[in-house]
Amino acid sequence: MANMDTKSFDLGYAIGIIATRASFTLDRKSPVIQIKAQEYDSDILEAVKAQLGGKILGPYRGILIWQARKKDCASALKIIKDYLPDGAQYDKLNNWMKRLAKIGISPMDYL
Repeated sequence: MANMDTKSFDLGYAIGIIATRASFTLDRKSPVIQIKAQEYDSDILEAVKAQLGGKILGPYRGILIWQARKKDCASALKIIKDYLPDGAQYDKLNNWMKRLAKIGISPMDYL
């Protein structure tokens, strides 16, 4: 039972980071979710990667970047959409998805 609580906490922690730090963007017609953090905050990005996949890039001048692209982006979005609370970041996610749809891109196409 304690193991389930740990998994729930870890997912909640990762979603909290997405809710406060993530950006939703497009790179060469490929949807990208990313989070930037100082190199000394690498465990924050490692926690997100453990729950949502993706890669950690860098460091670039002391900055690390967690990114989810293509299949990783689609897989992460399935989780994020279910757990991201209402608020500004939820609105940003929905607006991003609408903008992608207008130009004919669906992150779910990568699954």
